[in-house]
Amino acid sequence: MCGFVGYLIPQGKPRPDLAVWSQIVLHRGPDSGGTYHDGPVGFGFRRLAIQDLSEAGNQPMQGERFTLMLNGEIYNQARLRQELATPAGGWRGHSDTETVLQAFEQWGLERTLGRLNGMYALAVWDKHKQELTLVRDPLGVKPLLYLEHGGSVYFASELRALRPHSRGRLSAQGVALYAALGFVPAPFSLLEDVKKLRPGEVRVFGRQPRSGFIQYGAWQEARDVEPGDLRAAVERAVEGQLLSDVPVGIFLSGGVDSSAIAHVVARTGPLASFSLRPLHGGSPEAELDADLAAAQAKKLGLEHHEIPFDPAEVAQDPADLLARMDEPVLEPYFRGEVLLSQAARAAGVIVVLTGHGGDEVFMGYPTYQAVEKGERYDRIPLLGPALRAASSLPFLPGDARDNLRGAASVWRQPFLEGYARRSAVLFDAATAARLAGLPAAEVGETLRALLEEAHGRAQRLPSPAGRPLRPVELAARMDLLFNVPEHYNQRLDRASMNASVEARVPLQDLDLLDCVLRLGAEALMDGGLKGLMKQSFAELPREVLHRPKRHFQAPLLGWLREGGALEPWARSQLKALGQRLGQRLPEARVESTQAAYQTWSLALLEGWARQMQLDTVPA
Repeated sequence: MCGFVGYLIPQGKPRPDLAVWSQIVLHRGPDSGGTYHDGPVGFGFRRLAIQDLSEAGNQPMQGERFTLMLNGEIYNQARLRQELATPAGGWRGHSDTETVLQAFEQWGLERTLGRLNGMYALAVWDKHKQELTLVRDPLGVKPLLYLEHGGSVYFASELRALRPHSRGRLSAQGVALYAALGFVPAPFSLLEDVKKLRPGEVRVFGRQPRSGFIQYGAWQEARDVEPGDLRAAVERAVEGQLLSDVPVGIFLSGGVDSSAIAHVVARTGPLASFSLRPLHGGSPEAELDADLAAAQAKKLGLEHHEIPFDPAEVAQDPADLLARMDEPVLEPYFRGEVLLSQAARAAGVIVVLTGHGGDEVFMGYPTYQAVEKGERYDRIPLLGPALRAASSLPFLPGDARDNLRGAASVWRQPFLEGYARRSAVLFDAATAARLAGLPAAEVGETLRALLEEAHGRAQRLPSPAGRPLRPVELAARMDLLFNVPEHYNQRLDRASMNASVEARVPLQDLDLLDCVLRLGAEALMDGGLKGLMKQSFAELPREVLHRPKRHFQAPLLGWLREGGALEPWARSQLKALGQRLGQRLPEARVESTQAAYQTWSLALLEGWARQMQLDTVPA
């Protein structure tokens, strides 16, 4: 796990000092640094040493033809190395970077990328073709961004590292997407001239610029999978991601996913576990989660660390929170992930396993049950017109009529329209467009194009044999490809790497997905949400298996309503944001949780723009 910066700049043009520039991402790699120059290309690297702690693992790493920077981990590197010919002069060490570099030398880029199971962002310089290739892993666990300007290309692991080379203008499309979704999906960012590589994207710069997507080899093969295969697939994924030459731990909550991971890792020997303990009268549900985590850690023999967490800390210093974000994310739980990561680092644990992505992979969200219900209702003839007619009955309460109209509006609605409506968790598309100063039709079309692309990729994932994907399966796959990469994965990456800790997501392992996605909703939801996962780990405590799905809830409504601790700060932030956007924002009346999250997200946007020293309205 590391961070890097780099450029491809024509001869005769000024170049940044790579050693100085890479200090911006020092927190991602405090162990060592290195630079590389060759004609128009320059690489600057910061290393967090995980595999092969010797100098043999340092980067940038040069081969005969290729020079490589790798941020992340390749979990099947030992198997790949066995298939490779021993390089002339022998292997330098045992790092996964050296394995990937030799695979490029012997197999070429396309074949190698189709074999890599891991989380990674790569920058590869081909000295023969004079081409720069940037690559991001298929689920977008690791970030990679780039900027093109005046025939030059700059790229980096973080948005802030590209700020010195950016014009520093807010992206109107980025603002609109953030206002609708609460995050900014690739290829957009909040800087108008900076783009993110999309999950699985391969982008080549040079004489013949081009782009494409990784085709992971195992996903292209036909094979049969049985529900009984799930547990073994989870175990292989978790055990494979214990690969490390530094201490490994686990973020342990009271949920099924992290608990299952804990039961697997406990068999390998004593590891450290970390969980949050709410302070000052936290909710009973949060207290129960902390109790469940502590009890499981004790039973499994884990060295457990409880980190006291007062949600009010979020309100005490929003500027500190913003300083740790590369782009704003709407959930205050980001603070909790920062605290967990800091505690792991303080305990000497450099790598942690987390359960991120489990709800999308094993189908654990209540929305999936709602989609299933919609499938059944869509088969009822004339249900929509009947609901609309019933909604006009004068003797029904107003909320009942609203519910009937809402149900009628989604009856036999096209899949992507329904998904877009569910995805707009902050503002609807028209309001988000107005905030960004864009036509509503333009924002709607941008969102549609993003969802159509994710929809196409979702249909190319492994699927149950013999039938088309059901809407509920498409919804889960869309979440995995659209929502998880730029939302949950990047939130975790920013929080953990800020503390120089590598966070791994074994439930997003590519070979595990090859098993799970072939099973289908019938098997995965047998017995309810996440039913097969619960059956596969039936030894988990009953309280864990039957724990309802919960999200961290900060008391935003109390903080932001009139007289609340954050109300003056939010009011001043929104006033400044209105000036920045060149419009007068309406006075926020924070009287609901939804309004609180809307106000919070816009206040964060202004605070972030101020820290990034952006002074202009969106382009």
